[in-house]
Amino acid sequence: MRIMKKFNLSLIVIVLLTFKGYSQADSTKSLARKSKIEITKYYKKLYIGVGGVYSSFQDVKYSNVRYSGTGKHLYLGYEKSKNPLWGIDFNLILSKEKAKTYTVGKATIYDIGISAKYLHPIMKNETGKLFLGVTWDAFDLYLRSIEDLQNNGSDFILASNIKISSVYERRISTDLKLQAGIDLQIFGFIKQLNSFAYSSPQDALEDGKFSYQDEKLREYVSFKYSSFEPLWNYFNIGTSLKLHYKKRWSLAYKWNMQRSNKVKNYPMTIGYNSISITYNIINKLRK
Repeated sequence: MRIMKKFNLSLIVIVLLTFKGYSQADSTKSLARKSKIEITKYYKKLYIGVGGVYSSFQDVKYSNVRYSGTGKHLYLGYEKSKNPLWGIDFNLILSKEKAKTYTVGKATIYDIGISAKYLHPIMKNETGKLFLGVTWDAFDLYLRSIEDLQNNGSDFILASNIKISSVYERRISTDLKLQAGIDLQIFGFIKQLNSFAYSSPQDALEDGKFSYQDEKLREYVSFKYSSFEPLWNYFNIGTSLKLHYKKRWSLAYKWNMQRSNKVKNYPMTIGYNSISITYNIINKLRK
């Protein structure tokens, strides 16, 4: 996780340095007129992406052993920008992890998400725009299964989250555009089937009405035992950096970390780094 934090800090520094361009608005506009490097005022695109992911997991409710491994990252999305910027995304992460201290008990991870975003421009000049808005993770499913581990061998987390989002776009040259983003979850509606050293929701154990005959304990899509989790109980932050080349291709980097404090002093931490290539199936531009 230290590597993830250092990489994310570097990304934030890059974005802050990029924002300095606004303090030089006059010279930037002059350069834009001379070189004809202008930000696209309107675009809509349908894109698909594929890449590799490095994932990490630790749940102190069970053990302080950290798992990590590599896998695939696939995504499909639609994005449109005229005055507001909005879009929808489908993400799928498939990863295999193993413990740092032993070789048995490999874990298989499925991370599936569907989200929508809506952002408004709050700053702009001829070469760049800064957007601020909201992202809704309508469906966020994390499934994890550990081989040969019968007791507490699986994790299930189903969530619907609201995040504050910011995106910055800057035209570097006629062929290159930089897009950086950050998302911070402010609250979520979350159901986690596992609890402190036991395979039932923590809320069910704490409300004093636990029963083995309660079928809702094992139902994935039941709203019972789902809970409203604010920022300080379920911290979720993500950053992205994408370099667009001409109309069709992009190189993208994503980082995400989630930290749950459902049981005090026994946090669960999930994180990943992803590098991928994006191809725009449809990309209509207008300056």
